[in-house]
Amino acid sequence: MTDVYQNVRIPNSDDKVYKDECVYSFDNPESENGLFICMSTFRGLGKDHVARHCKLNPSKNVFLHILRRRKPVPVDPNVEPKQVTKMAFGVEGGFDVQGPKPFTFEEKYTIYVHPNVLIHYPDETNQLPEHVKKSADAIIAAESAFLKEERASMNATWSGEVRQTTKHADTLEQLDNGRKIPPNGWKCELCDLKDNLWLNLTDGLILCGRKFYDGSGGNNHAIEHYQKTKYPLAVKLGTITSNGGDVYSYDEDDMVNDPNLNKHLQHWGINMMNMELTDKTMADLEIDLNKKYGEASMIEESNSKLQPLHGAGYTGMRNLGNSCYLNSVVQVLFTIKDFQEKYYKQCDFYFDNAKDPVNNFNTQTAKLAFGLLSGLYSRELPADTDPSFHPPTVIRPQMFRTLVGHDHPEFSTKQQQDAAEFLEYFLELVHKHLTNEPTPDATLDPSTCFQFQLEERLYCSTTTQVRYLTRDDIMFRINVPLDASKNMHEVLQYNKTKEDLEKQGKPINDLPVVRPIVPLTQAIARWAEPEVINDFRIKRGEPTTTIRKTQRFLTFPDYLLVQMKKYTYNDDWTPRKLDVSMEIPDELDLNSLRAKGFQPGETPMPDGTIETKMID
Repeated sequence: MTDVYQNVRIPNSDDKVYKDECVYSFDNPESENGLFICMSTFRGLGKDHVARHCKLNPSKNVFLHILRRRKPVPVDPNVEPKQVTKMAFGVEGGFDVQGPKPFTFEEKYTIYVHPNVLIHYPDETNQLPEHVKKSADAIIAAESAFLKEERASMNATWSGEVRQTTKHADTLEQLDNGRKIPPNGWKCELCDLKDNLWLNLTDGLILCGRKFYDGSGGNNHAIEHYQKTKYPLAVKLGTITSNGGDVYSYDEDDMVNDPNLNKHLQHWGINMMNMELTDKTMADLEIDLNKKYGEASMIEESNSKLQPLHGAGYTGMRNLGNSCYLNSVVQVLFTIKDFQEKYYKQCDFYFDNAKDPVNNFNTQTAKLAFGLLSGLYSRELPADTDPSFHPPTVIRPQMFRTLVGHDHPEFSTKQQQDAAEFLEYFLELVHKHLTNEPTPDATLDPSTCFQFQLEERLYCSTTTQVRYLTRDDIMFRINVPLDASKNMHEVLQYNKTKEDLEKQGKPINDLPVVRPIVPLTQAIARWAEPEVINDFRIKRGEPTTTIRKTQRFLTFPDYLLVQMKKYTYNDDWTPRKLDVSMEIPDELDLNSLRAKGFQPGETPMPDGTIETKMID
């Protein structure tokens, strides 16, 4: 039996322990059959994928099985709710925005040797070698791979941007006021708050941070102090370690890197090399907030009750923090037959051929397809049960997002992103990996189902000559003609009322928003109109002339993606997103936009007179 455990390893700080979720499916410790973590590779496996893992990884068949259940916290009916006596958050007598949790987690562990050995852990540890017990304890105590990945993504960023070195690093003023900061026992000097505390690096005052949007956090005393003094830098107490700490620059309005933090802290008697992490970093706080608040709760229409849907094709996706662009794109793609057949119906092929499933694009895309389309993660709960006592009926595309965004300057960050740009990028990845990696049907490439060709006709009225150009595209890109809105009178009246209220200093929150309603058919009609281009030079060395450019579809795609260009520019060239509603018909006839090609009687422009590429 000892030989069975010869490949069991004890995870170290460099190992990623996938104990949140299966690498092939969205099974997790809260699933019906729990999660099996290989004690050699530290990959998490759902019950249905354990045999596959053992087949692909011979002699690595020892697992730590985790079964997690939610246990309701008893509520004492005789205990009166706490009375609020202070207009403050997170202090004694103030509002408890987080409140008691309605449940706790209870976990049970088992050592499982595939195919048939079960050893309850830690009750039956006498049956296990010492290194197996150490491995199990280390896996239980380890930070999950998901948390490591989230922290790695967040630690170098704030609001999605790389932390820049502060301009105050070499010039920061520090007052000689005799203050020395003790190693513990801190509290806000203007209230009773004892966490989310910030040390102003100029005058040494310890003050609480900002309120978060959920009401938690601080009472804004640190930023109010800056507004009075203009002392720019503050470091969050509890985040200081020998590697640095969370530093915020108020006048730069961002988290920053302070290369002289050690010197700035020594001024206040703090030895950075002796400090340990005692409070959550800003990265950890954002991760917690992303977990706490699902997107659905933030976008529900007021005074309405959304009706949840369940089953295959109705599986929701958790927002991982500004990941709505990714979620919306893949939800659309996997309603399309080509993607369903390539990844969902053939998922076993990709699972069976992946040596490293976590970092294999086709495997993770197939996993996502299985999660969305199988219906296993979108089951209706009994009507008489409290949903908070059940695991969420959504999937978390953490592995997919990490892999797809890896090394990409935009999609690897926490910034909001453009869905159309991500779609183009993802389709490139689909084509690349289906071309270069094994696939059961090389003729099926779902990235091609959006491809079409546009024909551009250039007509010169002076010479009556024409030229036809073509280009490939995957999106029908059209502008939003605001002057074609159906409710222009109501929009103008709303804008005037809003402007008058703002001039009078009156609130506008209760003013019903009136958005322009623009029919999609009008936007398409504008796209189809001839565009007049002045000062166009047909031939080098000859005078400029005026031409008319028209565009038509040379071919149509299987599925037409329409991108509405909702961004414009203000007078100072700052970008502005149009707040507009598009009226979309149920059916759209584009036959009138079909290209006709070169027509009898037309005279072509001489070859070589202009470049043969499309004119933007």
